[in-house]
Amino acid sequence: MSDPHWTDNPRDAHRFGIFKGMAEKQRRHEATATFILGDITEKKDHHSSALVNQIIEGLVTLKPPLYILMGNHDCLDHSSPFFAFLNNIKGIVFINTYSMVLLNGQSTRVDFIPHCRTQ
Repeated sequence: MSDPHWTDNPRDAHRFGIFKGMAEKQRRHEATATFILGDITEKKDHHSSALVNQIIEGLVTLKPPLYILMGNHDCLDHSSPFFAFLNNIKGIVFINTYSMVLLNGQSTRVDFIPHCRTQ
């Protein structure tokens, strides 16, 4: 999944329905990992507690591991992105620097390249 651009604007509330659909697809396809590829929110920083809580409540309904790649809407300061705290939630990995992850019992390599000013 990519670019949900979650906001706390009531007109965008329908976007949170994706969690139910993602959880169903994880079960149906016996997912071994799930990826959100950037732009968790519309604004880069200064999110309301209501928005952050709604995002976390949705994320923890998903089967781990969950990898979230930092997009260009996910930070003001690359060295201290807003959602870096997600790394403290078991089963969630927020990636803000180049990372290589081995999946499926070490047989599948996935390279993650988050948004950065110099590619």
